[in-house]
Amino acid sequence: MHNATLIIPIASDSKCAAAHSLVVYEEIWALGSEKARELYEELTPSPPESSAWILTVTYAGFLGESDLLESIYQRGLSGR
Repeated sequence: MHNATLIIPIASDSKCAAAHSLVVYEEIWALGSEKARELYEELTPSPPESSAWILTVTYAGFLGESDLLESIYQRGLSGR
């Protein structure tokens, strides 16, 4: 059985983000540019997309090292 799964790596400054069901980030603490932040926001599923997921694999980093990672952490602490 073939399920037509397609995996496409894209650069952190890419403008080719489109509909997706899974986004995987590796070492998100290192995404420090504004373009990387924009891509993260673009690839964040909206609440009605219940079958879309984000998997983030990273180490904790240090305070002040990654605004993006800290904002994700704070969002999680707030329950959003």
